[in-house]
Amino acid sequence: MLGTNTFVDRYTTGAKSFSHEGLFSYGGLINFRVFDNIILQAAYTYAYNDKFVNRLPDSVKHWLDPNYHHAIELNLIGMLNSERMVNFYGSVGGTYFINKLSKNFNNHKFYTDDNKLGINAGIGAFVNIDLGEGGTLTFNAEWKLSFRVDITKLDYDPRISPTLETYRTPTEYTSMSSVPRGGIIWYMPFLK
Repeated sequence: MLGTNTFVDRYTTGAKSFSHEGLFSYGGLINFRVFDNIILQAAYTYAYNDKFVNRLPDSVKHWLDPNYHHAIELNLIGMLNSERMVNFYGSVGGTYFINKLSKNFNNHKFYTDDNKLGINAGIGAFVNIDLGEGGTLTFNAEWKLSFRVDITKLDYDPRISPTLETYRTPTEYTSMSSVPRGGIIWYMPFLK
């Protein structure tokens, strides 16, 4: 599974929305067909975010490391017509976000954990190619939106350079991600 991730953080102070666009993400998934039109899906995605580092002046880029974003999803997919070569679907589910956020206090950089629960919804399409005795090869395209259900509270402001006094100002924000993604799924013959 490959995609581009956009994170949008909505802050309670200062510039309200802050986004990180075009983050390459990748991962994997396992699908289990519960009924003809219903699939239970477990998915994992990973994204590397160096946007906070890149916006700093060259002389202080070494003050921060990139942020790392992992997401574990459990989704329920409902398809309109599962017997067709091309079928469309909607999905809903839960997401567990595992984030490592880089910060710098007193010239010491380190990571803080930001692990949260969330919900997700998506729409997509499957293109199924029957391989006979080899199973089914499926191409998947999907747009997934994920929302964290609680507020992130930090003892610093990641929008500000760590060289400034105001960097140590506590901040709060909510977060969502938007991921257009695609992949290839192989349904083995004994699992069809």
